[in-house]
Amino acid sequence: MILKQIITKGLITTILCSCINCTSYVEKYKQDAYSKSKFKEILKETKLVSDKDLNSKYYKYLEKINFTNEADYRSNQESFENEYTKNHGLLEASSGILVDTDKMEIIYAQNALADRAPASTTKLLTAITALEFLDLDTPLKVGCERDFIARDSSVCGIKKGDMVTVNDLLHGLLIKSGNDAAYTLACYAGMYIYNNTYIPFNENKLDGKYLLPDTYNYSEKDAVKYISTFINFMNINVRIMGCETAKFSTPDGYDDKHQRVTAIDLAKICVCAKQNKTISEICNKTTYHCESLDKTWISTNELMDKETEYYNPNVDGLKTGTTDDAGMCFVSSAHNNNTHLVSVILGGDTESRWSETNKLLDIGFQY
Repeated sequence: MILKQIITKGLITTILCSCINCTSYVEKYKQDAYSKSKFKEILKETKLVSDKDLNSKYYKYLEKINFTNEADYRSNQESFENEYTKNHGLLEASSGILVDTDKMEIIYAQNALADRAPASTTKLLTAITALEFLDLDTPLKVGCERDFIARDSSVCGIKKGDMVTVNDLLHGLLIKSGNDAAYTLACYAGMYIYNNTYIPFNENKLDGKYLLPDTYNYSEKDAVKYISTFINFMNINVRIMGCETAKFSTPDGYDDKHQRVTAIDLAKICVCAKQNKTISEICNKTTYHCESLDKTWISTNELMDKETEYYNPNVDGLKTGTTDDAGMCFVSSAHNNNTHLVSVILGGDTESRWSETNKLLDIGFQY
């Protein structure tokens, strides 16, 4: 992952203007442990980070991702897709895309500009954003943000009061697909961003008084404030990556009407994730044992499981996702000799996301 300092405050201001309204972020909690009305009350009394408060020296950004034939695809989508399907047939999934990341070229696309729910593929962006502000060895204490996840969430099993390192949380996030890990990472990274906005301290990592025991006793109001701030930066990051319409309103990808992404934008997020050595290495693991919790997490990626019919030895990541709105989603990375690919499947069913990913990868390796 290549990080650079943002040079002008104007960039932050421009991007923040396109970020989600934090009120929409609160709406998802209507089925959670706390009532919708309580979160609205908390948010109304909360001072959120705004563009005028931001001090640009604390914020980093990612390089813009450009696919060489993206402009042509956007302006001639129908003719491009007719050619793709003529040669390779249609996908059963709602949307899909295949990109050669060496040439940065779109090889196949179907409805790749349509807005879709991202489900847990969102967690790649959560990891990218968290790693801008948190060190892997930093221990974090799970707090009240654990109660914010939806009751039917996928979890890695952390509990309030657990002390877990950022590294362990990232494994729980990306291998086990834990929504609980997503909220704890978002809360602490958001705490760093929020506190740095008003109280300058070490700009390289979260430390000092913000990791003293008192910091672990933050209130629900503070947690909402920190997570909302983090989500703003998720949206800043996707704009900088070159994602034109992507909008995120949760750190875990749980269904929300304001949360949408296109296959082409999600492919850019995947490219950025693969450029990050930590994320790439975690997503390439099939299991991980968290010693502090004595838990073993098993990857949800069936293309990396030798015991399944879909096993593909070329696949080295990335992330699954499933919700009612999104359907069955899967973003993958694979390599064979000198060819490196990223594929995206959105809105598939249980089996088709695996078989159709293998279909796309075969197209890419024969291209």
